[in-house]
Amino acid sequence: MIVLPALSGIAALIQLILEGAIIGAIFGGAIGGGGAAITEIQTHGKLNQQGVVNVAERAGKGAIEGAVGGAVTGGFIGVAGPALHPALALIDDFFRSIFSWLDDAARSVAGALDEAARSVASAADDAFTGIKNVVKPFVNGIRGQFNRWRNYGNAQNFKAMEAAPEGTKYVYVMEDSANGLHKIGFTKNAPPERLQNLSSATKSKLDYSCIIETEKNSKLESKLHSMFSDQRTTHPTPHSGHTEWFVLAAAQVATACSF
Repeated sequence: MIVLPALSGIAALIQLILEGAIIGAIFGGAIGGGGAAITEIQTHGKLNQQGVVNVAERAGKGAIEGAVGGAVTGGFIGVAGPALHPALALIDDFFRSIFSWLDDAARSVAGALDEAARSVASAADDAFTGIKNVVKPFVNGIRGQFNRWRNYGNAQNFKAMEAAPEGTKYVYVMEDSANGLHKIGFTKNAPPERLQNLSSATKSKLDYSCIIETEKNSKLESKLHSMFSDQRTTHPTPHSGHTEWFVLAAAQVATACSF
């Protein structure tokens, strides 16, 4: 049976497709335009008028190709992501290394673009600045999307999760289906045990929106509490003893699950 991620249904699938298309377009445009610009500079020593046109055309083509590929990938992950969770878990460490490498590469690319910008015509300066400014947000966007897929997958498979490994804890976003409130907290216990304890205390049906495994559990929980401080509220169940509840929109839940 096909299972969609947490934020299930058609709206969530469309969101993943749109996110994939946007990220793919940014990546494709940056790579296509940047490569064309470097080729023009190597060939002519600067960007003339025709060179700028060539760069713009290649960036547009790359953006279109990237958007199509990203949309297809986002749709596939939206439908098959939870079913592929065991495989995603196996490559999780690999992708974390890739993201670290991408951060370093982004700094190197930004520095190279700064040097190249000094040698090109003034008409190309804005183009290079735009490429430089988009590198880091692109890397962060890719990381955030991957993190959401992984953390949504954890929520889908929480019954199989054990107590957090030594040195780590689980930061979670949990929803009360009766009133739509969300709890942001952390635990070192097994997620099924934590869910059962909170369900008993609140006398409500609770479900995980996402589960984040992290060594920076206290810092991340504090960061999320501060980020959504204006949405903080109390659970309506008397004497439940839990105040880490928030009124969150779907987009805010997605943001919280991106770490």
